[in-house]
Amino acid sequence: MKGFFKFLLLTIYIIFSLILIDKLKEILEFKELIIVAIVMFIFLFLFILLLRRNFLIIPSYFLLILLVLVIHNVAKTSDNFFSFVNGIVSNENVLDNYKLIVLKNKYESLNDLEYKRIGYTKDTIGIDSLKINITSVCYEKIDLLIKALNDGEVDGALVLDEQYTDIDSKKYSIIDGLVVKEEVKPVVNDVLNNTTIIYVSGMDNYESLEKAGRSDVNIIIGINTKTNQLLLISIPRDYYVLIPSKNAKDKLTHAGIYGINTSIETIENLLNTKINYYIKINFNSLEKLIDEIGGIEVESAYDFISSNVEFKKGINKLNGKEALIFSRERKGFALGDRTRGENQQRIIEGIVKKLSEKKSIDDYLKVLNIKDLFQTNIPEKEILKLAKNQIINNPQWKVTKYSLNGSDSFDYTYSYKCCKLYVMEPYPDTVTEASTLLEFLKNDWHFE
Repeated sequence: MKGFFKFLLLTIYIIFSLILIDKLKEILEFKELIIVAIVMFIFLFLFILLLRRNFLIIPSYFLLILLVLVIHNVAKTSDNFFSFVNGIVSNENVLDNYKLIVLKNKYESLNDLEYKRIGYTKDTIGIDSLKINITSVCYEKIDLLIKALNDGEVDGALVLDEQYTDIDSKKYSIIDGLVVKEEVKPVVNDVLNNTTIIYVSGMDNYESLEKAGRSDVNIIIGINTKTNQLLLISIPRDYYVLIPSKNAKDKLTHAGIYGINTSIETIENLLNTKINYYIKINFNSLEKLIDEIGGIEVESAYDFISSNVEFKKGINKLNGKEALIFSRERKGFALGDRTRGENQQRIIEGIVKKLSEKKSIDDYLKVLNIKDLFQTNIPEKEILKLAKNQIINNPQWKVTKYSLNGSDSFDYTYSYKCCKLYVMEPYPDTVTEASTLLEFLKNDWHFE
C-alpha cells in the first residue's frame, strides 16, 4: 500500500510537471524552456529521493503542493495574458454595414432580385459583395438613389446602415443585410531584432473600434529595442495627402473612411516607409487606463484652461479625465491641430513612462484589460516579446517627438467633391525630416 501511494505521488508530480511545461511553452523561448525542463528534472530526482526515505514523506508533500501552486499561478497568468491578447488582436476590420432595400411588397427575397437593377452611391464598396447577379447603377448622392428607387429606375438600393436611419422605413422592406470587411495583413517583424513601425489611429468617439471611420489621431511610433528608442511622429488630421488607391487627394482623416489599409498605404506613400502593424485606439478608453495606472505626468508647452481644467506650463500630474481634456484641446491654441497632435504625443509618452515602472505581466494585464481600449494586428508572439523585454531588462526608453506641419488652405477632396474644405498643405521639408528620422531609427542611430 505504501509503495502504491509513493507511485501515485510520483505520477501526480510528473503529470503536473508536464502541465507546467505545456503552459510555459506558450510564453517562453525554446532555450528558456530547456532550462526549465532541466530544473524540473532536478526536482524530479529530489522528489524520488524523498519518496525513497519514509521519514521524508512530509517534505515530499510540500514539494508537490509547491509545484501545484506554481502551475496554478503560471496557468492563470498565461491564460489571462492570451485571453487579453486574443481580445485585441484582429486582422479584420469592418468597413461598412449595408442594407439592401426595396419598395414595400414588391420583392420578398434576395433571389427575387437576380438579374435586376440595383442602385448604389459612388462611395459604396459593398456592391460587388452581393451574392446574386445584378446590373449595378451608380448615383452621386443618396437622395438621387432613393428617388430612382421610388420612380422605378432601379429595383433595389444598397444603402449604409446610417443612411437607412434617415429614410422613411414605412415605404421600404429590407431584403438583405451586408457586412463588408477588410483584411489587414501585418508585415511581420521581430520586434527585438528589427525596428518596428506602428501606425496609431485614434478615434475620438464612442464608436466600435472594429468599424472603419475618420481617424482624429494619426501617430507613427517607431520602436528600436536595440537602442531603446521610441520615435513619435504626429500627422495632422487635415493633412492634404494623396490616397494611392483612389489616385486622388484628400484629408488624411478621410482615408480612414475606406478602411485602415487605406490609411496605412496613404502614410506609407507620404513618408516613404513600410508600416509593420496598426493600433486602433479609442481615446475615451484612455481615461480608464490612465486612472488605472495612477495618473501620468505630462509636460505642457503652454498655460491654458480647457473645460474648466487649468493646465500650467511645465509638468502636470493628470488623471484620466484631465489627460483626455489635455489631448483634445485645439481651438485655444494659435497652431490649433498642430499643438493638439504634440499634446497627444506627450500623453503617449507619459503612459509609456508609467507602464515602464510595471514589474510583471500581471501588472500589465491589470491595466491593459480594459474593454474596447484598442485593437491591433501585432501578433501575440511579438506582444509577448515586448512585455518580457520590459519586465526582464527594464529598458529606459528615450522618446523623440516630431510633428509634421503645413499651411492652412481650402481645396476639393476625394470624399467631398461638391465644395472646398479646410485642409493643411504639407510643408515638404517636414515630411522629408520625418522620413529621415525613421531611417535613422532603423539604422540604430541615437537621437540627441
